[in-house]
Amino acid sequence: MQFDWSTLGAKAPTALVRARNVAHHAVQWVSKAARANLEAVADDSHSSLSWDAARAAFVSQALTRSGDGTASLAGDAAGRALPQPT
Repeated sequence: MQFDWSTLGAKAPTALVRARNVAHHAVQWVSKAARANLEAVADDSHSSLSWDAARAAFVSQALTRSGDGTASLAGDAAGRALPQPT
């Protein structure tokens, strides 16, 4: 997915408040999954999210010892959630 940077600034920041709040609350669930399943570390990195470009999703740290399970959040340009591979 390629972002068209020329569209940046096309909407007034106040027009994005609701979308920003929805996105903020949505990623909290991914972070909560990590907090519930991973041992806490002093710098709080166990609850951090990374961007996975291949999945176009924010992903948690690995939730399993084998490293193949994560919690994630992805959406399309219209803000609809996308199904994630299991």
